[in-house]
Amino acid sequence: RIILEINSTQLAAERRTDDDIIKIKNALDDYHNKFLQGKSNVEEDLRFHLEIANASKNKVLKSLMMVITPDIISNFIKYDVCCEDVKAERFIEHQTILDCII
Repeated sequence: RIILEINSTQLAAERRTDDDIIKIKNALDDYHNKFLQGKSNVEEDLRFHLEIANASKNKVLKSLMMVITPDIISNFIKYDVCCEDVKAERFIEHQTILDCII
């Protein structure tokens, strides 16, 4: 997953459109809002990464992300992967990723 996300981010930084930036930002906003409400934001987290894959304009990377996403969501929820402290750190990391793409 991480290798796919890194490559998607690099390509998104080169190929993204203004509309792509809006979609990525909306996904990040939804992620942050769910965190603030104390709700699970796993799906929003993965939507953020899928929007980046979409912005990469690479159909193979996007397709691979689509294939692995359901299993990632399932395992994150099943094993409660992200505690509150980690979720707060992840938001900052995600904001940095968005800033770099912009």
